[in-house]
Amino acid sequence: QNGRAANIDFGADTRPFDLLSHHVEGRRNLSLEGVRNEKLGGLNMGRLVSWRQSFTSHMAINPHPWLRPSLNWSSNYYQNNDTQSRDVSVRAIGNGQELGVTWDLPFDRLASGPIGLKQVPTKPDTGANAKKPSGPRKPLLPWRQLLSHVGAVSADGRIGRNTNYSRMFGTASPLYLIGLAENPGYDGGGIVAMPGNQSSTGLDWRGNARTTVPLMFGTSIQTRLSMGDRTNNNNGVLQRTRDQRFPDLEVQYGRVANLIGLSRLLDGAQLRTAYARNTSTDYQNSRSERTGTSRSDEFRPLFSVRGRLKNGTDTDLRFERRSSKREVFLPSQSTANDQTTNINFSMSRSYSQGQKVNLLGKTSTVKTNVNLQMTTVYERQKGGIFVGNEKEPRNPVDRTRLSVNGTGSYGFSSNVTGDLALGFSHFKESNGIIRRSIRVELRGQFRF
Repeated sequence: QNGRAANIDFGADTRPFDLLSHHVEGRRNLSLEGVRNEKLGGLNMGRLVSWRQSFTSHMAINPHPWLRPSLNWSSNYYQNNDTQSRDVSVRAIGNGQELGVTWDLPFDRLASGPIGLKQVPTKPDTGANAKKPSGPRKPLLPWRQLLSHVGAVSADGRIGRNTNYSRMFGTASPLYLIGLAENPGYDGGGIVAMPGNQSSTGLDWRGNARTTVPLMFGTSIQTRLSMGDRTNNNNGVLQRTRDQRFPDLEVQYGRVANLIGLSRLLDGAQLRTAYARNTSTDYQNSRSERTGTSRSDEFRPLFSVRGRLKNGTDTDLRFERRSSKREVFLPSQSTANDQTTNINFSMSRSYSQGQKVNLLGKTSTVKTNVNLQMTTVYERQKGGIFVGNEKEPRNPVDRTRLSVNGTGSYGFSSNVTGDLALGFSHFKESNGIIRRSIRVELRGQFRF
């Protein structure tokens, strides 16, 4: 087999205006057979087989601390020519554009007085015309003090659309080439769809917001909100998905661990709780006909405590809970439930060479580097599928799993190292079958 390949890749970046940037790149194939090549000054320039371009713009407005939006806009276009078509005239094209905005709202600064007014220091007047000192400063309004606990809110949103056509003949309209139009120019624009063309259009938007609310004893709640919607049209088949993530909370308990006496057992104890609810709705053939819904509640973790014991051992205990419910309305109604509970516990300890340790009341000196770790995982999963108004689930699921693993590594010197691993697992299937396994692994490495 004999072959030849030759290509020219080119590109350019320009900024015609301060607020607008342009990027273009493409490829010319110099080794196409049966196709008339283009020439420049007698040199073979081949044929253009693919190219793409994009426009981007960014603008930040900052006239006032409460009015500080940041705007972003971008558009793109791509084209890939079919090298197997006659005269490389059939091509796949697509474009899209997106508009995004980011906005920060400083609610946390309401407690410090009016925002945006600069205080200019002045020298005190000690002359005869000196004014008498004013009375005590007026307290803040209650609503300002209340809103200041909301914290600094950061919000962002975006909306975008995209189109794709797999087999087109001709050149798209100028507005489509720069990503501003959804129609490539069917109405007398000099472009037609070829047999086998697959077209798809999409429109989606998403909004997010987040803030951290401080509470007493150093406790804080970080809350987030996310909402989105996406609609796709594939060859006339309309599909839509709407999702939402709220509430989404994460609680850091600060000094609560010291107040409940946990610091007597753990140094640097950290308590944490996180909860999130996700909901999603699917539509088909229209924007209002529901085909399915799903909802999940996640406590990851429901309760988590992390710290270091008095003997220097790092510990981490987490209790997690997740439940989900999926409903399908077509062709018949069915509901799938799933519940999962996890308990994770881990301990780790490291000894360095020359360290003093107390073992059974006797102080010894560690003569090597040793790292020890133990992890325990318990998981239980329950669920099933309910069809129609049935009370009992079909194919019920009830699984449990318990695994305990211990690992250790040692290094007498840079020439002698090794690892030791011990493990036990217990797995119970829904049909009652139980599987157990034990793992013992020892590895040593010697360098000469």
